[in-house]
Amino acid sequence: MHRFTIRRFSRADQTAIEALERSVGPYRAEDAAEVATMRARAAHARESGSDWRPHSPEPDSITDVDRWYAAFWVAESADGIIGMVGVRRSFHEGAAPPRHDWHEQDNIAELRRLRVAPEARREGVGTSLTRAVIDWCRSERCRVLYLHTTSPQAPARALYEGLGFRDIGHTLTGEYEYVWYALEF
Repeated sequence: MHRFTIRRFSRADQTAIEALERSVGPYRAEDAAEVATMRARAAHARESGSDWRPHSPEPDSITDVDRWYAAFWVAESADGIIGMVGVRRSFHEGAAPPRHDWHEQDNIAELRRLRVAPEARREGVGTSLTRAVIDWCRSERCRVLYLHTTSPQAPARALYEGLGFRDIGHTLTGEYEYVWYALEF
């Protein structure tokens, strides 16, 4: 069990968050079957031309946290940085949730880059980081906090749903099926 604290990112954390980003994949070994199913759904949608769009990488980057994020937090234990999360107030048009014109509003936010080191999962790190974003959104008077994950990421989806996020739709983008969530304030 890791004892950890949540704190705001500092420039001294840069190397550690980049290492965490490289080391944390989105899927666990036990997700392989659902990942294959997701990719097959996306391929079918692309081939049929229905409800599919190409994947365009979003421009945000953890190499320039101050540029891309309104706020960024890390979870730190005696072992170092074991988690991170950011929040944005500006949005990439190709990443909008279904049926929402969110990139033209200033009272919304997007949770981004939630990462937890594998050895620290299921210890409350992701929940604590997500709560830091929620608290920030409340203090900034955001109307809604959006996020997306992919359909095979059951633990992430359970975390968000447990914190009150509502599934607002799915989009097939590239080889992914994004599941979009919203938390209204």
